[in-house]
Amino acid sequence: MLGLANRIQPYAWGPVDGLVPLVGTTPTGHEEAELWVGAHPAAPSTTADGATLDAALTADPATLLGPELVDRFGPRLPFLLKVLAIGAPLSIQLHPDPDQAAAGYADEEAIGRPADAPDRTYKDPYAKPEILVALMPTWVLVGFRRGSDAAARIRTLGPEAQPLADMVVDQPDARRALVHLLTATDAEREVLARLSTRAGAGDDVRSWVRRLAKAYPGDPTALAPLVMDLRQLTTGEGVYLPAGVPHAYLGGAGVELMGASDNVV
Repeated sequence: MLGLANRIQPYAWGPVDGLVPLVGTTPTGHEEAELWVGAHPAAPSTTADGATLDAALTADPATLLGPELVDRFGPRLPFLLKVLAIGAPLSIQLHPDPDQAAAGYADEEAIGRPADAPDRTYKDPYAKPEILVALMPTWVLVGFRRGSDAAARIRTLGPEAQPLADMVVDQPDARRALVHLLTATDAEREVLARLSTRAGAGDDVRSWVRRLAKAYPGDPTALAPLVMDLRQLTTGEGVYLPAGVPHAYLGGAGVELMGASDNVV
């Protein structure tokens, strides 16, 4: 068994010292969003002798992983565990399947885009299915509402919202509306931003629209709770996110287990 020291990721959406009450780490006085436990080269754990876990696995994969795992995945740890402290809503994202990840990574390598470039999407050639288990009540957006449900909610925002509702009212789900929120022109963004400020008091969906509009003024995706499935996970409850499922973590904390990848679309 290897003792590991694990890297904290100070992303802006993490609370100050956010991991301290979750895993008992030493306070840093800075934002703490994720604790990574694994061998991904972006933030590998460190062994007691000072070697990074990815280097240790490369040096002796058969002993540390076992021959069956090496035969199936190669000399790499195929899983990555994270502890998340979600102090502010994350962006809407999804993860690629194995073929998309391999092709996207190859394309970006071919053009010489640096691995740490801010406009790089595919950091590695691997898929990233994941599961999150809540450590406290945790709000998430996962997948899409039925088209008719989304249309009814959108119409409550007034006449300007009618075109958005019409996009999905006869559709099995509301994906067209989400695509529109993400690809709107500047003029359309102004209308959508106005709509996001009109969600009145009422249920959790409207409450989250108001909160997102206040946190991210002018961002049309503040309307996402109207078109995506909003859930509150109770402590110990989990959600599975296969490739291609749009999602966003809004608030709370959890343990996340995923394929060892850092690909986010």
